[in-house]
Amino acid sequence: MKFWAGNLKEAQQLHLTLATPSDLELAPVTQIEAKIGIGALEHYTEVINASTATSFAGFFAVYNILLHKYSVGQS
Repeated sequence: MKFWAGNLKEAQQLHLTLATPSDLELAPVTQIEAKIGIGALEHYTEVINASTATSFAGFFAVYNILLHKYSVGQS
């Protein structure tokens, strides 16, 4: 704590505006369930192991790809 107190003693407070409700209607679905084949999971595991990435990094990359795919053109 002494390190941060010393290094941040002159830092200014950061005031962020709170999120406001959107005028756009949100989708009623916030969660989905899906099953993937064992072959796809094995291939995923091989790719992750070959790249020395963590499973979290791999799933996060897939999440970002899907998020981009389903949000393109929607604003």
